[in-house]
Amino acid sequence: MSMLVARMQKMKAGNLSGMEKHNKRIFQNHSNPDIDTSLSDQNYDLMNREGKYKDIVTEIIESQKISQRATRKDAVLVSEWIITSDQAFFKNMDPNERDRFFQEATDWFKERYGEQNLAYAHVHLDETTPHMHLGVVPMRDGKLQAKNVFNREELRHLQDELPKHLREKGFEIDRGAEESERKHLSIPEYKKAMESVKELDVERQKKSQEIIKTVSQIDELQSAKSALQDEYEAHKAIVNEFKQRGKGLVETTKKLVEKPPYKAPEVESIFQPEVSDDFLGKNVKMKKEDYSKMIESQNTSLEKHKILTNRFDLVAETLEKANRINYQLSAELEKAKKAIPVQTDDFVSKTEHEKIKRELKISEQRHEQKDFIIQQQQVEIKDLKQIVNQFKMVCIDFIKEKRHQAFDLMSDLAKKLHLVKDVNESIKQDKEREQEKSRHQDDSEMEL
Repeated sequence: MSMLVARMQKMKAGNLSGMEKHNKRIFQNHSNPDIDTSLSDQNYDLMNREGKYKDIVTEIIESQKISQRATRKDAVLVSEWIITSDQAFFKNMDPNERDRFFQEATDWFKERYGEQNLAYAHVHLDETTPHMHLGVVPMRDGKLQAKNVFNREELRHLQDELPKHLREKGFEIDRGAEESERKHLSIPEYKKAMESVKELDVERQKKSQEIIKTVSQIDELQSAKSALQDEYEAHKAIVNEFKQRGKGLVETTKKLVEKPPYKAPEVESIFQPEVSDDFLGKNVKMKKEDYSKMIESQNTSLEKHKILTNRFDLVAETLEKANRINYQLSAELEKAKKAIPVQTDDFVSKTEHEKIKRELKISEQRHEQKDFIIQQQQVEIKDLKQIVNQFKMVCIDFIKEKRHQAFDLMSDLAKKLHLVKDVNESIKQDKEREQEKSRHQDDSEMEL
């Protein structure tokens, strides 16, 4: 639920002219960037009194005062109230309901302080948030007495009863936070404070967006790092596989180069018939049957020897040719071992091998660049956190310093910046330090 904003400013004779120019937009140039002059014709006054503020206020005072003495020059002539709420309260509100809101607030002031004492009720619709400047001449019992009309008890009553009245009229609005020692800001101070709140909120949102963007960039870099790591491992596995296959092929080639052991073919022994010494002489005599067997055995052996000889010559020629090819292959393989990894049964070209080496080198460089960027981002995040913490401490000190002057405004600011808990903790620590300091002083005095 939105909170009612009701701020009072004490106006003396010297302030009326400037306030009238502001409320009625009587200026050629203005320093308030929130004023959209193209919408100023939509502003209106619920009291519709004619004349200048000075004349209207003087007429109200003179028509009621019972003393013949002149009004003091430093007297508070008007207690001007700013009545409004936050932007969310007015955002989707129907224009008729918005006008009724200001009319109901004005009616409550009429009933409480007398319609005859309301000098003006000017509604501004040409600024960021709709609001009303309502001027009350603090007359009571024929006297101008601002301190008695708007004392602390009356201010507390107004902060309670005005939002209650508006809720009864159908508006979802609550009172602001209570503070017994609060002081009311002047309109310039109030607007300056509101500008500070806006600037702080914009700065906070900007820093939050920067942090979110930085975290997102880090996540992207981490993803890129994982992808590059996977790619690097894949290339590394391929190279290792090439190396292992190359070793196997070298061993196989070496075995082929080695000369296999050859044995001469064994020939069956020639048939040797039994010979009797009795028949020895110039010619050896043997049986015809034995001679035939011997001749047949010799012919068989010669035939086998001829076949083996032919085969041996063919094998020797083939072996010599294979040895030459193997020696050539071995020499080529030794050269390839130095630069070309092996893929399956074929050699990978030197160009492809160089390409893989370049890709691995680029991948390593990307890893180094990515790690460097991540380190930079971490440093920037650390700096951003320090800035945010410094900004947070500045806000806490600002809220603590100004809370006695404008408690409601500082309370709203603390809520918007989510610093209520931190402010309370800081105040508590300040009190503890003061108590500790006081105890040390008491101890020092006792020692003296």
